[in-house]
Amino acid sequence: MSRVNGQLVTCDRCGTEIFVKHIGDGELDGGFTRWNNFEPLPNGWGGHKGKTLCPDCFREWNRLETEFMNKELEFFKEVS
Repeated sequence: MSRVNGQLVTCDRCGTEIFVKHIGDGELDGGFTRWNNFEPLPNGWGGHKGKTLCPDCFREWNRLETEFMNKELEFFKEVS
């Protein structure tokens, strides 16, 4: 039996999961402050306001954000 240390990352919107391997530890002040380092998430994974999003959900978020910003610009142009 083999084992790999790592972190299971889950999309906060749809639940898609991905596993990233542990690649070492970080340490400060003689070892009193320690943390784990993991492989970076693959391209396409992103986040917004502390939420982790898979590539599909992150693309959808970017589309919604762009659409909203365009409508906001149109809204303020009408007033001027």
